[in-house]
Amino acid sequence: MSWEGAFHEMKAIYGEGIAAAVRSQRFIKVLHAELYAQLDARLTARARSEGVSVRLEAPVHGSFKDKNVDVAVLHPVNGPLILIGVRSQMSSVGKNVLTYTQDIIGEAVSLQDRFPMAVFAYTYLMPLHPSDRDVPLDYQRYARIFSNISGRAGAGYKSERGRYDHFAFALVDFDRDPPELREDLVVEAARGVDLCLTTLVDRCIEGFAERNPWLEYFY
Repeated sequence: MSWEGAFHEMKAIYGEGIAAAVRSQRFIKVLHAELYAQLDARLTARARSEGVSVRLEAPVHGSFKDKNVDVAVLHPVNGPLILIGVRSQMSSVGKNVLTYTQDIIGEAVSLQDRFPMAVFAYTYLMPLHPSDRDVPLDYQRYARIFSNISGRAGAGYKSERGRYDHFAFALVDFDRDPPELREDLVVEAARGVDLCLTTLVDRCIEGFAERNPWLEYFY
């Protein structure tokens, strides 16, 4: 597919009734599928021959709680290589973002305790114009929040907990036809930190290659 196609499909699902779309997870699974497709397309022949695969809803053991990771690249012997969590929030944004962010940080802590060398990423989708708000979305604030939990790097990255290697703030204008990914607004709001969805897979693969230069698992 493509990100444009994914958002077009998500808009159609949302139009059928958000309650059913959320309950069935049809809405968010479109994002899962696109990330899966992008990662799977980048696996090398060597990776496939060694059993490396991309999995959806992969059960991964954390340090204090098991987690079904939305999109995961796994080695059959050595475990998680890249782990990507995904969340969408189409309404009640102001009420729940901080609570969800705490949960996101907790997920990172638990999984990083067990797999410190894995690349950890997260995608958070919000609509530019939530249907239940009378005022514009304060996307600048959320970009700053996400910037603060992104950027796990440097020589001491293996001892750092609760910060993701890479984060994507998917700010989408679903009022447009086709829906538009407003990365221009995200870039303006988070200068110095890459929160772009369109670069997320590239950033994850580059991060993996930096940590594992002897493993040619991705194109």
